[in-house]
Amino acid sequence: MNKYKLVLFVFLFLFSFLSIKAGDFTAFQGKTIGKINIKTERIEPTIVLEKFGLKEGQIFNEQKYIKAQENLHNMRIFKKLDFSIEETSNNTLTINITGMDGYYIFPLAFATGGSKRGAGITLVGGNLFKKGEMLFLFGGIGEDGAMTSVGGAYD
Repeated sequence: MNKYKLVLFVFLFLFSFLSIKAGDFTAFQGKTIGKINIKTERIEPTIVLEKFGLKEGQIFNEQKYIKAQENLHNMRIFKKLDFSIEETSNNTLTINITGMDGYYIFPLAFATGGSKRGAGITLVGGNLFKKGEMLFLFGGIGEDGAMTSVGGAYD
């Protein structure tokens, strides 16, 4: 009997996710984007606007808007992102973006054993310079010597 309850629970759980829509933006389709307001804590709004992809003066397109939201989520620096669209009195749209961003440093340590012992640490940091960048720092030491490496990524 518990097996059937579990199956029913899983089915209802999955069904509830399938019925959720990202939003219905058809009422805004074809209207002009008049203003894009961006509010963040660390990252510069000009960088968010560049990554967002939609521009003031463009005609609103639902697929492009959803893709623009994905672009910001894919930056992986926001703890929370809120989007809203308002229709103005002159029949244009105002898009509001509020991003709760921060910075992070993530350490990763490892050690190896056997005939060639060693240890190392990798530090990964993001949004340290408020540009949405990612930095990598690696250092390791073993019986054969030492190694360091530095890298970064900015989209």
